[in-house]
Amino acid sequence: MKYKWKMEYKWKGTIWDKGITIKLLVKFMKEHHLMHQAYLRANRFLPIELQEQLYYPPIDAVGKLFLKYGKNTRKSVGNGIPCQEDLVLSQLWKFYVLERISQYPQKYQKSLIESLRFHLLNNGTRGSKEVEKLFKIHRIEY
Repeated sequence: MKYKWKMEYKWKGTIWDKGITIKLLVKFMKEHHLMHQAYLRANRFLPIELQEQLYYPPIDAVGKLFLKYGKNTRKSVGNGIPCQEDLVLSQLWKFYVLERISQYPQKYQKSLIESLRFHLLNNGTRGSKEVEKLFKIHRIEY
């Protein structure tokens, strides 16, 4: 008997950005050589954490998307405890989206920028010179 696998998702909301956020996340992971983590352990875990949201991330959750702590670098101590690299990658993700804000629909850009800036300020530079430089480039005072 042949089975046809068909995945259907019932979102609690609409896909407000037409999938741009997920595409950017995959590109970010590829650029930072993290895609292999999506295939580890027979893909038994998602490489991203949606802060316990079971639907497509709303605007205010884009800044909360991050690679699972303890899974994305060899330096991680595991068990979900982030190392310094994990925390820096989380901040770099937010700047990555901020630099590509023009890809999002115009009507969502302002609220997305506000949300990203809020999350960036809450997390600071994480002791990284690269993140500190990005704060200056985007004129965000921490």
